[in-house]
Amino acid sequence: MELHPGQVKRHVAGHGAAGLDPMLRALQENEDWYRDLVEHSHDLLCIHDLQGRLLSVNPSPARVLGYSVEELLQIPMREIIAPEFRPYFDAYLAQVARQGEASGLMAVMTRTGERRVWEFHNTLRTEGVATPIVRGLAHDVTEKRQAERELRQREDDLNRAQNVGHIGSWNYNVQKYSVRCSDETYRILGLQVGSSLTTESAMGMIHPADHARAKSGWEAALRTGHFDLEHRVLVRGSTRWVQTKADLESDGGGRPLAAVGTIQDITDRKRAEESLRTSEARLRIALAGSPIKLFNQDRNLRYTWVYNPQEGWTEQDYLGKTDEEVFDSDTAARMTALKRPVLETGQGRREQFTVTARGKTHHCDVTVEPLLDAAGAVEGINCSCVDVTQLHEITEQLRRAQEKLTEEKLYLEQEIHSELGFGEIIGQSKALRAVMEQVGHVASSDATVLLLGETGTGKELIARAIHQKSTRKGSSFIKVNCAAIPSGLLESELFGHERGSFTGAVSK
Repeated sequence: MELHPGQVKRHVAGHGAAGLDPMLRALQENEDWYRDLVEHSHDLLCIHDLQGRLLSVNPSPARVLGYSVEELLQIPMREIIAPEFRPYFDAYLAQVARQGEASGLMAVMTRTGERRVWEFHNTLRTEGVATPIVRGLAHDVTEKRQAERELRQREDDLNRAQNVGHIGSWNYNVQKYSVRCSDETYRILGLQVGSSLTTESAMGMIHPADHARAKSGWEAALRTGHFDLEHRVLVRGSTRWVQTKADLESDGGGRPLAAVGTIQDITDRKRAEESLRTSEARLRIALAGSPIKLFNQDRNLRYTWVYNPQEGWTEQDYLGKTDEEVFDSDTAARMTALKRPVLETGQGRREQFTVTARGKTHHCDVTVEPLLDAAGAVEGINCSCVDVTQLHEITEQLRRAQEKLTEEKLYLEQEIHSELGFGEIIGQSKALRAVMEQVGHVASSDATVLLLGETGTGKELIARAIHQKSTRKGSSFIKVNCAAIPSGLLESELFGHERGSFTGAVSK
């Protein structure tokens, strides 16, 4: 005998509990269990007709929508469907009538206007009923859908952040030898987003010269759990530098399960470093053996960088120290007085002073310029120090030599003056007075003077007298033996000629 749950209840009412046979008692228990399941289920369990009228519904979904069961049965299903889904609801009724089942997502509205999303799977029943009915089962996936949207949003944000920072992420399954990558990782490696990437293909992209380093780095990671390596990869025929970092995940026995890491294109940084190394090499060559020292100091005037220290000094003699810790108090005080205003005003300064260090005196030409941060604020100083001790010594030697030459010149002039009687031409004759008067007239002129007279009459003495009274008396007096110069060249040698004007005219 086959009984439906409703028939079981009626049959029990007619016979009494004491007269129940075991089968009817089991059916009663099953009906109670079924009713309890329907009453407390958070899923929507309903029956509706092909016109969209609810025939039955369980209480929990009704409460979610803000209605009682009785109220919900009075509302056409189309009215609780979200407006943009109503055309789809009409198509759903046609589909379930035609195909006997339908499934998908449907958005509904609660009494307060809140949107809820249900995932449903409904079937049509035509046997044993007077008119076709649809049995519905739906599950509220609102929070799940929201979580999925938030997850997708976070993934999109992560992808955008990686794209902006040019940092990709990847996951390597050690057991399955499979690699999953973010979109930016594909772009860094020059691959199509979503393309297959295996361990072999990833290793094949590493530059052959870096295979050994990559293998050594991975073996070290198996011991330490961390991987950090800068290496080259081959990207579409060109070589790029990348930095790969990862942490390894292991099981309880220490066996590696997966590696989760990042990859960053550092080609520009590597090129900048190479350019910097080249510049430093050129600087070292340019400054090799030169008396120029370069150094930086922070706002506390502690040395942070020193280049080309000399006289047996090393970088360690300076780094991390102040001038007070390196030089004597007097020297340190004068250096601080030079540098401190640059920190305060941001204006460079230059000064020469004498420094005594390790018992030796140095003459230095020091230039101090402000060191600025990205915001333009002074964060320290750049300094150059030129040891001009040797130049100072040479200058002093030249000064002393010049003084000696001046003294010798004065002495010789006095000797010549004493010997030749400059300014003491003795004679009172009318002819000599006329000559001396002419000497006074021509001495102030730049005109060429011709002196005539017999040998031994004192022409050179008169010439020297003219020189001593002229504006050029501070210059040398040079005498030339004209008899030693050929007559054809005398005029050219004394009054000038152009280069190439005759044989032997090699200069102007």
